[in-house]
Amino acid sequence: MIIKAQSIKVIVSNEKGGLPNTTIRLFQDSLLKRVGITDSTGTYTYSGLQKGDYLLEISSSGYERKTALFHFSGDTVIGIRLMETTKTLSEVTVSSKKPLLERKIDRLVFNVAGNINVVGSDLLDLLSKTPQVDVRGSSISIIGRGGVTIMINEKVIQVPPGAPLVAYLKAIPAETVERIEVMPNPPASYSAAGEGGIINIILKKNRTLGYSGTVGLNLSKGGAYATYPSILEFYFSHSSLNCCRSLLSLRAIIFA
Repeated sequence: MIIKAQSIKVIVSNEKGGLPNTTIRLFQDSLLKRVGITDSTGTYTYSGLQKGDYLLEISSSGYERKTALFHFSGDTVIGIRLMETTKTLSEVTVSSKKPLLERKIDRLVFNVAGNINVVGSDLLDLLSKTPQVDVRGSSISIIGRGGVTIMINEKVIQVPPGAPLVAYLKAIPAETVERIEVMPNPPASYSAAGEGGIINIILKKNRTLGYSGTVGLNLSKGGAYATYPSILEFYFSHSSLNCCRSLLSLRAIIFA
């Protein structure tokens, strides 16, 4: 049976019209599934969703936070109108906390630290929640682009794409991440490394060392020979170093 994924279009407005740069969080069973930020028309679309009960949480600076609980069974359009907050001077407080999402000229910034609960999660799971990033199996890309470059602290990860990269990202705890920068069209300073867009992961300062590994074995038989392509991969991560080592193949003779 094939289950067709559907989409939810959220339109956020105020008394004047569409409200841009509004943060929208999508929850299911109390777990954060996706995060989005509205465009210049106040619209954001979540795609690739399955049927079920969801909760939307909508917030924008200077406006009252609003939530909407609904059952999703097909392509849906949801309109949300936010009201401006009214505070007296005695209620005003100064806060240095960064917004969850920031839309800049050349990138979208997902400020993870201090904004969402990521305890027990890993970097791959965090990327799957990042706006404009598509994670499907062992494939990671920026929506609408191909051949994405993934960086940690401005340095390209020297790990092969596919399963090895997935293993590497799963070994990095999400709580070590400060923010994720998504650049579909990187500035000129990144042109050599990011033709398909760049995902730059900024880690918190003074993070600990990390290690991860993968062991695999595939068996194929042809005539009197059998080839056992095996791989042993070891990754050591540091703020200034990423390395990878592989042991390739073992060939054995089979006697009939």
